[in-house]
Amino acid sequence: MENKRKWLWNTKQNGWLRAIIIVVALFFDFGLRFLPAPGGMSQDAFGVIGVFAGSLLLWLTISIDWPSILCILALALIPGFGFTNALTSSFGSETFVFLMFTFVCTYALSKTPIIKRIAVWFVSTKLAKKSGWMFVTMFFLSVTLVGMFMSPTVLFVVMIPILEQIFEISGIQKGEKVGKLLYIGLAFCISISSGMTPIAHVFPILAMKTAGLTIDYFKYMASAVPTGLVAIALMILMFKLFLKPDVSKLRGVDVTSLKNELPQVSAKEILTLSIFLLVIFLWIVPSICIDNIILTIILFVICALLFLFYGINLTKKGKNIGNKSDFVLGISYIVLTAITLLTSLILLITNTINLFEILNFTKIGFLILFVITLLPFSLRFLINSIKNRKNIAISSILLTINLLVIVLTIIFPSTTKQILTFISDCKTAMPPMLGTVLLCIIQVKNEPLISIGDAFKNGIPWASLMMCAGTLTLGAALTNNAIGLKAFLESNLTNALGGASSIILLIVFVVWALIQTNLSSNMVTATLVSTVANTLLLGISTSLNLPAVIAIIGMLSAFAFATPPSMPHIAITASSGYANTKDMLKYGGLMMAISFVCALIVAYPIGMLIL
Repeated sequence: MENKRKWLWNTKQNGWLRAIIIVVALFFDFGLRFLPAPGGMSQDAFGVIGVFAGSLLLWLTISIDWPSILCILALALIPGFGFTNALTSSFGSETFVFLMFTFVCTYALSKTPIIKRIAVWFVSTKLAKKSGWMFVTMFFLSVTLVGMFMSPTVLFVVMIPILEQIFEISGIQKGEKVGKLLYIGLAFCISISSGMTPIAHVFPILAMKTAGLTIDYFKYMASAVPTGLVAIALMILMFKLFLKPDVSKLRGVDVTSLKNELPQVSAKEILTLSIFLLVIFLWIVPSICIDNIILTIILFVICALLFLFYGINLTKKGKNIGNKSDFVLGISYIVLTAITLLTSLILLITNTINLFEILNFTKIGFLILFVITLLPFSLRFLINSIKNRKNIAISSILLTINLLVIVLTIIFPSTTKQILTFISDCKTAMPPMLGTVLLCIIQVKNEPLISIGDAFKNGIPWASLMMCAGTLTLGAALTNNAIGLKAFLESNLTNALGGASSIILLIVFVVWALIQTNLSSNMVTATLVSTVANTLLLGISTSLNLPAVIAIIGMLSAFAFATPPSMPHIAITASSGYANTKDMLKYGGLMMAISFVCALIVAYPIGMLIL
């Protein structure tokens, strides 16, 4: 009886049910526009609502790929919208191009051992060996760090074998709470990290695009990254209080076997990582190089600390293994950093020279600090390359580029500012396109770093990208002035919610985003909730900061935890044997509550200050 019931509601097995759903969806897509529209709504607007309903029905029950193309076609046939708008806002959209080539770059990175190398480094540190909970924390941090720049599904697939090996080494079996902790925590960290940056993540980009806002990456991350880290800290506390696992098996876990499986760092890995970092650098640097004295001081302190810690680490390493060059370099960096800090403070106190104001005045203070901080790493890489007689050409090129950028920034600051302005004007699609071209041009052992055919075939999740194109078109239609739906919603929502307080409105959008993204499509959540929020907040008098609200909606659209339909890695976790759907609903529900608190207490206050 149970199997028969499942068959009745399974569209892949029940052809009649599938046919009925498609017919109903087609009526919504193409037939609803010919019925009388509600009072005050145009026929085109009613048609857009029909397309939205039909697409949502197909996305939730049938598939996300071809229904997205149907969505674009249906919207293109609405007279007030047309094919030009439909194609421009979907496949011709900057966001579509940005995501497509970003997926190529992240695929190239996933083909190298760098992700595994980062994860193994985190769990093999002395800190991770201190206790079971420290191991858990370091493992989750490694996932979060990589997840900020990787597609969630790709990262989950890469991390699962590493997690399985950790289980094998520590003797963790299915049914143990500690296994459930690591598996569910891995899935939750991937979801959280997907909302922390717009890099290789669809949801924040869709929310901002739909609302017609331009929020630079640095400002978005300045709000979302602290929120995500607080959410992960509270997640670990949640597992401690409610799951109460015995983590003693993770204390002092010997991950030597994982280290031994890692190949030596290759030229391909170095070049791929360098290109990927270049892409990120081009995305972020224009928004950091601004006239802001507080930001300049913070960046100065961060760079000085990085320089100092690198010198200390190099000195210790050189002393322990008897490497004189490392020891001398480390001491040099420590002394240089100490002299710079002391001199800066003395000159500041005596009102002689304010180094911070000088750096800030250039408007490229971050770039100057960044390349100077990068210099010792480049030198170290070159020295090791010469010693090992490997990668000498690569290290020489990287050092030369580093020195050229230093010369350009210090001697020609006005030219540097013009270059940064040009990069900023190129928008977000240029860096991954450049990265893709470099990955295809540069060869190692007569093979390109990435084959464009392989990347397009295996590296791009075309179904998700088609859905992204569909939701982009849907968002453009919902907000199109000629369609009139935006004005209709603005008028009616203003009457319904115009008297609500700012905090109530914020709670409504936060709860709506969290519930919908955990029950249905994340992309639809980002598009629909941001559309309504943008329309309402522009139409009423409120103290809410619109960019901060839209950034929160984009972030929360990725915070999927509770149900299998929310994200593929949640569905896989629920069927892993280490956790089930009941576990995901229970702990996912708790994570929704934690996310709600973090959005109100952390994300919005920070967003209100910087966005």
